[in-house]
Amino acid sequence: MLKWFSRFLQTDGYNGYNKVGNVKRLYLLAHIRRKYHEVIVNLDKEALKKSIAIIGFNFCEKLYSIEKNLKYRYSKDKDYYEKRYKTI
Repeated sequence: MLKWFSRFLQTDGYNGYNKVGNVKRLYLLAHIRRKYHEVIVNLDKEALKKSIAIIGFNFCEKLYSIEKNLKYRYSKDKDYYEKRYKTI
């Protein structure tokens, strides 16, 4: 179905999308964040300080915060998506 497609493809982790060629794969941030969370949730304080996963998790949290602030700031405008794009 997607043989003709040749740009960016944002997907979840479904393996069926791996068969689509000629695309740049983009993953959903929620899925990436969840994997970091699965790593850090069971770590004790000392292990958490040394974990690289906490850096990734905190980065995801920062991106979520930016999105939330942009939505709050511009969501009432009819050209919300255009303003949000230009702000970033």
